Amino acid sequence: MLAGRFILRRTVLLFMMSLWVSACQSAPETSRPEILPPLDTALSCLPKSGAIVAAHRGASKNRGLAENSRGALQALIAHGVFAVEIDVTRLRDGTHVLFHDGVLDRLTFQKGPIVQKHWSDVKDLILRDDAGRPTPETFVTLSEYLKQAGRRVYLEIDFKSSADYETVLDEIRRHGLGSHVILIAYTPGQARRLSQLAPDMRISVSIDKLSDLRALEERQIDLTRIAAWIGGRSDLPRALSELLAEASIPILARAPRKPQSGRWPAMQLGSADILVSDYTLDIPPMLGLSRRQRADFHACLKGA
Repeated sequence: MLAGRFILRRTVLLFMMSLWVSACQSAPETSRPEILPPLDTALSCLPKSGAIVAAHRGASKNRGLAENSRGALQALIAHGVFAVEIDVTRLRDGTHVLFHDGVLDRLTFQKGPIVQKHWSDVKDLILRDDAGRPTPETFVTLSEYLKQAGRRVYLEIDFKSSADYETVLDEIRRHGLGSHVILIAYTPGQARRLSQLAPDMRISVSIDKLSDLRALEERQIDLTRIAAWIGGRSDLPRALSELLAEASIPILARAPRKPQSGRWPAMQLGSADILVSDYTLDIPPMLGLSRRQRADFHACLKGA
């Protein structure tokens, strides 16, 4: 009898402890403002030693979430994530939706090129998670997603090959998010086109060496409105790093790898301001900052 009571109490205690640990692991950064100031303001508030984390493909792996979905965005915001990278695709009827792949095969239970589909064809399709399992999520239009995001997160916009720049930029402006986005360009030509269409928005473009900056200048791209994408590099040549810092050009990088056993591996943050991760819900929304620095950063955001 007593043994049974002991086992029951121990079971309840362990269950309560597991809930507490789970809550601690997923607890949001409650001191951060719900509505964020413009991205440039946040970057100016960010201490040099720190970086904010961005969710790659609008989700986090191994969490049963569908990429670029409403539910994933809700989970990221609840975790306190500051930035989300999303993929925008245009359907055959001109509707812009969030979807990464060129075909439906991996992320849905249908097959075929997505650009051949109309909104009526895909709007009710069930989305898979990264393990291929069904989720409660269905397709979301760009407009719906922007409305849900509001100014609660910063968005990195990855234009898939079918996406129409003008339409996407019009949607961003319609939702008042021009100051809260980074537009992703893969070539200097794309960066020039985006800078012409959206001189008020920041543009991410790959920067590996000093000549990359000169190539942008030759195309008359305003360097004060770019962000330097350095991929998975842990550091940069000193001359380039100093030039980017002098020009106040923020640096975007890819987080090195998956956390092991729930702990983020030792890493060189270098001078990165934004780190893009596939495992955003397994790590804090900010890296490289002490508790006091995080509090100061949040206070700076609220003051703005």
